[in-house]
Amino acid sequence: MMNRWAIHHRVFLFCSALFFWFLLTGIVLAASPFLEGLTFGQQNAAQIAANIEQMKQKATERDASYQEALAAARTSEKMYEQVLPSKVAWMHGVAEGADVAYADILIFNSVDRAFAGYQGECTTFLAHGSALEAGKGTIIAKNRDLGPNTLSEVAMHQASHHPQDALYKAAYIDIPQAGYTYKFVGSRSAGRWGYGMGVNEHQVLVADNDAPTRDALAYKEGLHDNDYVRLIL
Repeated sequence: MMNRWAIHHRVFLFCSALFFWFLLTGIVLAASPFLEGLTFGQQNAAQIAANIEQMKQKATERDASYQEALAAARTSEKMYEQVLPSKVAWMHGVAEGADVAYADILIFNSVDRAFAGYQGECTTFLAHGSALEAGKGTIIAKNRDLGPNTLSEVAMHQASHHPQDALYKAAYIDIPQAGYTYKFVGSRSAGRWGYGMGVNEHQVLVADNDAPTRDALAYKEGLHDNDYVRLIL
């Protein structure tokens, strides 16, 4: 027969294992996208409700169809479920935490610009020197205003010599290519010639951001803003 010490030892090991299982399960649940969204929704419920109301008010002024916006948002949702399921779980958590309809959260996070007519543009974030923990260096980051279905890519171009008659094939026009171009890394919409942001071998950082300070361009001829970024790099 098993002695009393062995029985107590096995009970202790079982209880310890059970305790750590609950602990690990709790950690996983606490870190889940749904619970993160739930917490975010609870903490920002008033602002979220105000944002949703403002979006709907703008859409009403534009006579935009809620059902059409929701149908477009559902298309984006299918893509999220395939490539970024955590975003869907997070949105469900926000909706429950803020006590608002999930459909409203989905529209707000996917097709709000098309629905409400917002003219939100790209935003560049820059941290330099003493603003960084290391006290030196530079961090540049940028969000794009091209929507959830736009693919982006990061590419590196080596320094190159170009023939005298070489052309720079910009978005809408061709211009003479420089005789020598520097090495650089840039981020762009997949397939585009130009770049939205980047850094070259001489540590020159550049990003472009549209601003509604003039009439909208027709985008039929001339240099695109992303072309300027590549030329600078």
